[in-house]
Amino acid sequence: MRNTNSERRIYELGEDDPDSRQKSKKEMLLAEAREKWGDFFKRFGGTIGAYFGTPDITITVEPGGWYIDLKNIRMNVDPTFFLEQGYSESESLFATFHEAERFRDMTIDPYAYTSLFDRIDQTANIHKAYPDELSKFYNCLDDVLVNKKVMKRWKAGIKAKNVLYPKLFHSNNLTKHPFARQFMYALLRREMIPSEEVIVHEEVQAALEKWDLLGGAQRNATAILTAVNEIGDAQLPPMKRFAIIETLAEPLFKDLFLRDIERYDKEKADGEPGDPFGVDPDENVIFDPMKARDALKGINELKAKNEKIKNDSFKEKMGVEKIDFLNYAKDVRKVEEHIDTISEVFRKIIQKRKTYRRKLRKASKDGVLLDSRKTATAVAEIKSGHAEPVVMLDFEKQETIGTSPNKLEFTIVCDGSGSMVNNGKTIQQRLFAILAMEAFAHFQKQIDTERTNGDDINLTIQSELRMFSDSDILLKPLSSNLTHKERVEFRSKLINLPGGSNNEVTTFNAITDEQFNRERINSIVAGETKKIIIFLTDGESDTSAIQAARNRMMNLVRRRDGSSSLVIAGIGFDGGQSAVSTYAPDGYYANSIDELPTIFETFISKILSDI
Repeated sequence: MRNTNSERRIYELGEDDPDSRQKSKKEMLLAEAREKWGDFFKRFGGTIGAYFGTPDITITVEPGGWYIDLKNIRMNVDPTFFLEQGYSESESLFATFHEAERFRDMTIDPYAYTSLFDRIDQTANIHKAYPDELSKFYNCLDDVLVNKKVMKRWKAGIKAKNVLYPKLFHSNNLTKHPFARQFMYALLRREMIPSEEVIVHEEVQAALEKWDLLGGAQRNATAILTAVNEIGDAQLPPMKRFAIIETLAEPLFKDLFLRDIERYDKEKADGEPGDPFGVDPDENVIFDPMKARDALKGINELKAKNEKIKNDSFKEKMGVEKIDFLNYAKDVRKVEEHIDTISEVFRKIIQKRKTYRRKLRKASKDGVLLDSRKTATAVAEIKSGHAEPVVMLDFEKQETIGTSPNKLEFTIVCDGSGSMVNNGKTIQQRLFAILAMEAFAHFQKQIDTERTNGDDINLTIQSELRMFSDSDILLKPLSSNLTHKERVEFRSKLINLPGGSNNEVTTFNAITDEQFNRERINSIVAGETKKIIIFLTDGESDTSAIQAARNRMMNLVRRRDGSSSLVIAGIGFDGGQSAVSTYAPDGYYANSIDELPTIFETFISKILSDI
């Protein structure tokens, strides 16, 4: 809504001056009204503020004007602005809610409004008056939307609207306006006062009919554009709404505007000059106590400050930047289907760890064997009249928990060499690493859940993530945990690969030095620990060096019968076909890097089949 309130000046006139008496009376009435509003603020200010506030930015309703408070992250609305324009209490409240709703819509997508205002500013080449008129046009359509929001959320809104808008419009005959204004005011008036037919010039009527036809069978494009749901939220977000207006409605408006200019130029040539876009008797129809562009600047500052507060709070609680966490979450969603599939494999493993045996221990009336300990009791009960004493034994299913192995260690080794920067390989490898780490973490979580339910499952899952290039790089240490900090950090490192050569041997050596102490070697040999290491490679590796390092590690934990609880596998992709033979019998090749998750699922199912 548009502000026509000029600067107020107080004149000290003599008491006998009629104007002075009139002003004194007006000021006295205004003071009484303000006092009445003061009581209203005390009773309903908090409720209104909470009702129209956004989750992040509070809207307060207090005297003192319309303003944005950056310090306290809030916007204040002041109904006395409308009271001073002669509105009643309910009308002022409706207008206040209207502006609060416009503010809230701007907070949903400030960028959409910024883009709109910037584009409107660039239309001055059409005519110096065009940007202002185009802004009014968008305001009219937005007013329809925000009024629908108010009427949906405030029970008295429809009644207040029905009283207010007939006062705002001087007449239903808009033909004294330029064509462009007739068009925009007709769109607003038809929605706000549907009981009265709007009278416009035939050229404007033709434009309205064209616009209505864009609404399809409903024959009301405005209703579709400004639709709200049951709780009063707009069906279309600001960006989409503005795009529809720009594409479908704005050309009609522009055509009418150009006809106005053409008519104005002709009148000027005939010696009857007149500015078609000068005085507007209906300008108060569009309320605007806080200029939308000024408000938008404050909204952007409010949102920026609020985002910083939220990000700082998020980092304090989670240990990582919010944007990094959200980017990781996006990647998780891309591989969620595979995580679920592998989790089902793990669930079956957990169920296989549980076995059942039959034991004669359940007391029953109709068991398979008489409990000799209760023979005397049975005789006594029968003599006393109990024909069915509980003295028989039946089989009872008793759960036993498997115990070997009691630890699974998974290590994924990524390829950080220079050849990985092409063909989207970096992205797919990163997603694979996220898939694996999340699946292993979920496996441990499933076990913890079973323990919470009373099952003493003696099985621990540990995961590790490394990367080879010129040297070995530890991305996530071997543990049962996967922290948010670890998630964000390894994702970042897998985005910015170090490049360099294919030196898998450095990773073999690092794992051996760090983990193959006497205790772990004995645990693997005894079958208490099963260790699984998976190398990813796009090729160009030294096969003989890898096989030598692999054999050295395998020999550390090989049993006398040649078996081992250590599995060292390789999955090749792109130019990594040699992985099949290099890591045989656990070598695989993905014809496309998109096949990595499927191969991983197959490998996990196979390698854990005996767990």
